[in-house]
Amino acid sequence: PELCEMAGTLRCFDRKLGQFLVERIHAIVEQEAACYRAVGHVETLLTPSLTVDPALAEQLDPALRAVFGAEHVTHTTQPLSGSEDFSYIAQKVPAFFCWLGAGAPGNPPLHNPNVILDERALEYGVKVMSSLPFVWAGSGLC
Repeated sequence: PELCEMAGTLRCFDRKLGQFLVERIHAIVEQEAACYRAVGHVETLLTPSLTVDPALAEQLDPALRAVFGAEHVTHTTQPLSGSEDFSYIAQKVPAFFCWLGAGAPGNPPLHNPNVILDERALEYGVKVMSSLPFVWAGSGLC
């Protein structure tokens, strides 16, 4: 064929390692293509890992527990591997991120064109989002 296109996703939590791997991918694609007297070209978008500010998460925890119930609230301060553009904001200011849990067992994952979301989750999202400013204002973080 005259043209070959490939797509992929590379995710890692170490920015330097990610940059190194992208450089290696560029070199490998270009050199492999040259073996066949072709030209290889790589386009990349480097999105940082999403991090949650632990102090902010602790301050907002009461609002989450009040809306969802303590048994439905879990926390992680580990970077998340999702490709999320909110991660750019989280690099600049303390950030908080949560999932509403609108999926269902056996359902395709988010961002799949066949996913069916449980719209009842929207009620919980509105409740928690409308209560967070009051909790945050009382925390001294703003």
